[in-house]
Amino acid sequence: MSTKPRSYSHDWGVPTSIGVWGGSRATQTQLALAIARRVDPGFYWLQIVGDPASHDAPEPSLAGRVPSGHLFYLRPDQLSPRTQSGRVADWFGRADIEAETRLQQIGDSLRLPSLARIFLDGRNAVSPTKALVIAESNLAEPFLPLEEGGIRPFIEAFNQYGVTLVTTLSNRPNPNARDIDYVLFIRPGSGVDASLADVECRQGPPPGAHGLFTQGKARELNALAAELRQVQPGPP
Repeated sequence: MSTKPRSYSHDWGVPTSIGVWGGSRATQTQLALAIARRVDPGFYWLQIVGDPASHDAPEPSLAGRVPSGHLFYLRPDQLSPRTQSGRVADWFGRADIEAETRLQQIGDSLRLPSLARIFLDGRNAVSPTKALVIAESNLAEPFLPLEEGGIRPFIEAFNQYGVTLVTTLSNRPNPNARDIDYVLFIRPGSGVDASLADVECRQGPPPGAHGLFTQGKARELNALAAELRQVQPGPP
């Protein structure tokens, strides 16, 4: 699947991709939750975990903040080493096979057939936009390859089905972060109140261009999260 030129919109209903890194796991979770809700109040959350004991590790707790039945856990070893995102993305546009077969193949590759069906069955780019958060996506390698270009086909394939992908990237983005439309960096607060973190758009449209976020612009995290919760029609 060939990649397409980036196009930015200030409409939250236009499928895109947003990556979050820096700060603590709690602040990454806070920002990803706020963004996902702004896109789609019925968002889904896929948590990549190192072991079952870490299911409740992200703070604040996810169980009460993700819509009921919309939280999934996946261990890295559940993703086949031979199945990379680009290969899965190839199945999205296969016109030579029946839709049901295509859905089954994608669901089997992701080890999440029910989630694949939710996002893909009967949908297209003009369907109401859904949001999927992939948290701790850096743990999903080699399914999500770390090199630049490794996840862009996957992003574009989901966008074609009206899905915005939100990923948390831990504290060190890999080259594949350049595949993401918007990359937001959480800069921890300092001084008297260390909780006052800032969010800076490190990757996105340049100043003066339309977009949900503007490259180089920073906002205070709590203020940005509150503004996103107000579901305002324009960009934050």
